[in-house]
Amino acid sequence: SQPSDRGKSNWLQIGPTSIPDGQSFSSYNASNLSINVTGRITSIVIDPNDSNIIYVGTALGGIWKTSDGGRNWIAKSDYAPSLGIGALVIDPIDHNILYAGTGEGNIAFEASHPSNYYGCGILKSEDSGETWKLIGANTNIFNGASFYRIVIDPTDSSIIFAATTYGLFRSNNKAQDWEQIKNGIPFENNNKVTDVVIHPNNTDIVYAAVEGKGIYKTVNASDNISIWQT
Repeated sequence: SQPSDRGKSNWLQIGPTSIPDGQSFSSYNASNLSINVTGRITSIVIDPNDSNIIYVGTALGGIWKTSDGGRNWIAKSDYAPSLGIGALVIDPIDHNILYAGTGEGNIAFEASHPSNYYGCGILKSEDSGETWKLIGANTNIFNGASFYRIVIDPTDSSIIFAATTYGLFRSNNKAQDWEQIKNGIPFENNNKVTDVVIHPNNTDIVYAAVEGKGIYKTVNASDNISIWQT
């Protein structure tokens, strides 16, 4: 770990090595000092049972893990089919299970979206991030998609929602099979769903943000056919 620089940053860097005097928005102004920077971190996940165990998903650097609260980090997905991670989530019931959505949604709005930022589907780990397997391989419906968010029902971890550049999807069997949600959610023109959240006290209530369309809500998220409204 490196200490923060007085006058440059009030944060203590604990992740993989930063780049000192890096470029930032403020550095374009000659009167401002450059700062410590790093590549884009798209997701941060903390093990609920052990706060020293933290996972991060990165834009093109794969998945990293620390077991000592951030002092040391180890790359865990260097040999996965994609290093572009858009979303990362841990199973709320079985913390050995994690899911990573490949493809970074953060820059999917750009007309010249680089091909290496597109994803190839969802990676799953069942051994606390030590190994990762692509779900569905080349037949999965997320080939070429990018992910914004993956959320898991805290009371039934077989139910998972994914917000992607292909729309909103739901799985009822731990990410093995997925269906696109179309009942009330705009989908005809490949509308991007940029976020999704599950109500913490009533998991039948789910909210989704649709690019250019607004916020949509369902109150029967666990039903076979959920109804969504603005």
